[in-house]
Amino acid sequence: LMASLELTTGMEELLRRSVSDHAAKIIIISDSNTVFIDHILEKKGLKNLIDVVYTNPAEWKGDLLLIEPYHDQEDCDLSGRNLCKGSVMQDYLKSSNTKFSFIAYVGDGGNDFCPALRLSENDATFAREGFSLQRTIPKMEQKRGLKIKSEVYYWTSGLQILEQINRKVEALNSSRIDQSDEESSGRAR
Repeated sequence: LMASLELTTGMEELLRRSVSDHAAKIIIISDSNTVFIDHILEKKGLKNLIDVVYTNPAEWKGDLLLIEPYHDQEDCDLSGRNLCKGSVMQDYLKSSNTKFSFIAYVGDGGNDFCPALRLSENDATFAREGFSLQRTIPKMEQKRGLKIKSEVYYWTSGLQILEQINRKVEALNSSRIDQSDEESSGRAR
C-alpha cells in the first residue's frame, strides 16, 4: 500500500514552483496520517518545501498502523470530531506572524468546506473536480446558506492550480505597481 501512494498529477510541480517562484509557505492539513504523508513527502523529496503538517498522528506497531485523532473537537459541525481543518488553518495564520497577500486553499473532501468558508474575497479556493468538495459547495449554499467568499476554481491537475496562482500573483504585482505610480505622481505635484 505505502509503495503505491502517489501525488495527484502536477502537484509536485505546484509545490516546488510555488515555493521557488513565489516564496509560498505551504502547510498540509489532512485527515490522513503522519505515516502516509511523511512517506510521500520523503519519497518525492518534498519535505523541505512544507512549513508544517497537521494530520492524525500514527505509528507502526508491528504490522498494525495505529492512528490517533489530531484533536477532539465539537465546535464545528462542518468537520469530523478528529480534525477541524478550518480552526487548524486559522490557528496557523494567527501564530505565523506573516502577512499573506492571499491564501490559496486546495482541497477535495467535504471536510475542506470549513476552511474554504473561512477565506476572504481576496483568497482562492481550489476544489478538485469530481470529488466531494465540488458537490458540497453548492449543497451547503442551498441547504444552509453558507457561501464561500473567495474565488472558487475547479481543477484536475496541480498545473491548473499553479496557472491560477501565477495569474493572481501577477494581478497583485500589477496592482502594487499601479499604486506605487499613483503615490509617486501624487508626491511630485
